[in-house]
Amino acid sequence: MEDGSAETILSQEGTQQGDAAGPLLFFLGLHPALVKLQEEFPDGFVGAFMDDIDGGLLETRVTRYVDRAEELRAEKKLKLRRDKSAAWSPHWLQPSDIPVEIARSGVKCSAEGITVLGCPLGTTPFVRRGLDKILDGHKPLLEAIVTFAQMGLQGPGLLLRYCASPRLNYWLRLLPPDPDLSLAAAERHDAAIISAVTIARAAFVGLVGMTAADVLNRFRAAPWMPQSGPTA
Repeated sequence: MEDGSAETILSQEGTQQGDAAGPLLFFLGLHPALVKLQEEFPDGFVGAFMDDIDGGLLETRVTRYVDRAEELRAEKKLKLRRDKSAAWSPHWLQPSDIPVEIARSGVKCSAEGITVLGCPLGTTPFVRRGLDKILDGHKPLLEAIVTFAQMGLQGPGLLLRYCASPRLNYWLRLLPPDPDLSLAAAERHDAAIISAVTIARAAFVGLVGMTAADVLNRFRAAPWMPQSGPTA
């Protein structure tokens, strides 16, 4: 509390849906398990966003890593879903390259790539397909904004600028800076934005000053942008 005192809230099942403190309280409980996991695998990478745990380590240690993560989560009364877990390595050029012990671990293995926090990471074709799906998913919003503008209602310009236009930035921050992928996706996204502007020009004129491609080029060296590709 503000005066330095501590107040204890007892709960057997956790927080309610929509509780703003829920994510913080959940992760405070999970954090010791992650620290322990990192201590046991000092040469690997251990990261997490909420209950999504990521790891980067040698292939020979993958099965032990998954087993230990499952044990530590169980201590927190959490179940690791192996059927929802995934493994990929740039060394796996075809399914036959996947080590047998990893393939039998119950984890989904892929020679193409995996999705991390909604972002496709892996081979160029895999990432391109993932980006195409993401961009196609943005079309309904643009179409709705255009329809909104054509009805003569106020606000479509703000929706375009603050909702539709920056929507791809999340994925651009996670992707390696590959012009054939990230910049191409940004340019395709911008083309869709410009098309929406053209269709409903009266509603949007002067409201969009920066595109996703502008952001990618202007802030390429910024510390919050990726500076290299994924590590092996």
